[in-house]
Amino acid sequence: MTEVEFSRILPLEEFRARSIEKVITATAAECEKLAHRLQLLKVESLKAKLTASRESSGIIVVTGELEAKIEKACGKTLEPLSIFIKAPFEVHYITSNRMKYYAQEHDIHAVNGPDLLETDYLDLGEIVAQSLSLEIDPFVSKEDMI
Repeated sequence: MTEVEFSRILPLEEFRARSIEKVITATAAECEKLAHRLQLLKVESLKAKLTASRESSGIIVVTGELEAKIEKACGKTLEPLSIFIKAPFEVHYITSNRMKYYAQEHDIHAVNGPDLLETDYLDLGEIVAQSLSLEIDPFVSKEDMI
């Protein structure tokens, strides 16, 4: 397992027949590492509420909402901008042992298809970190904030 900046492991066996809810919060050290990874001036805080469940098809669904306070350089002036992000997210996974059954009825190369999960766990922290990265406007400027 590669080390990630914000890791919260959830073994798949913990929610075989039921959904499970978690609230996760990044520590100050994790925020610092995430800021470096995401090329931000600072990640002041990051918190998410998540629900992990399985559909009857075997697809693992993780839904949630993240809240983050970040500091990013203005795309025009490089001034620090304080930005609050609150965003829902949803990701779908399928395990390799379920993939052959899924592939019989679905196009496994579809854009909206599930991602292949090659481990016996979910890393909820990494899911949140990736979801946060998708919410950050790379060209945000001070004028956008007004």
